[in-house]
Amino acid sequence: QQSSAALLVAEMKKFNATQQECDRDRIKLFVALKRRLDGLIASGVDEPVVELLAQRHRVE
Repeated sequence: QQSSAALLVAEMKKFNATQQECDRDRIKLFVALKRRLDGLIASGVDEPVVELLAQRHRVE
């Protein structure tokens, strides 16, 4: 049985945003990543790997 891995990388670019905006965008990003992950798992991808690069940054 062959195993395949998927790598999702999300980068949130720095922006002059309020803490509330940062939190809101972080939640949106996590929801989007979760949906993609669920899709990969449903299509039979094994051992998906998610790397998230986000710290007080805002999605553009």
